[in-house]
This record gives sequence, structure tokens and C-alpha cells, in this order.
Amino acid sequence: IFVTPDYTIFVPNAFTPNGDGNNDFFSIYGNLKGIEFMEIQVFNRWGEKVYESQDHNFAWDGIYKGAAQVPQVFVWQLKLTFLDGHREELRKGSVTLIR
Repeated sequence: IFVTPDYTIFVPNAFTPNGDGNNDFFSIYGNLKGIEFMEIQVFNRWGEKVYESQDHNFAWDGIYKGAAQVPQVFVWQLKLTFLDGHREELRKGSVTLIR
């Protein structure tokens, strides 16, 4: 028996939190059930942390301190540990908020 590990995680590069039911939240997709530990942080263009979560099923709606953020590019960093012990120290990327 061969077990093929699945470390597939997809992080989208844009979302549109406008309430139309399509792409209203920034979240990750893929083998979420295989994750033991996850931490994501989202920063604005000035380096201010606007969102943080350790929940696999997080969904950021583009709100920071009670205010809807204006269209802009945010950067994120993601730390992952899978159930089999495989660790990814840090993934980084950007996501564009479109209104």
C-alpha cells in the first residue's frame, strides 16, 4: 500500500466582499482536513495587521476595526502543519480586495 500525501492548498488572489454571494470572503481551499495547525495573517499596504486566524475554515469579509476596507492589495502569510507532520514554515502572497 502506498499513501500519497496531499498538501494541496489554494489561496485565491482576489475577492469581492460586495454581498452578491460570489467571492465575498477571503479564505483558503484544498485539503483543509489534512491540516493540524494553520495560522494566517493579512496586512495592509502600510504593514498593519488587519486580520489573523488559526481556524482552517476562516473567512475574512474585508472588515477591519468595523470598517469595510477600500479596494487595495493586501499581503498575507500562512504557516501550515499537516497531520502527518509535514510543515511549511511560511507561504506568502497577495490578495486584491475588489468592491
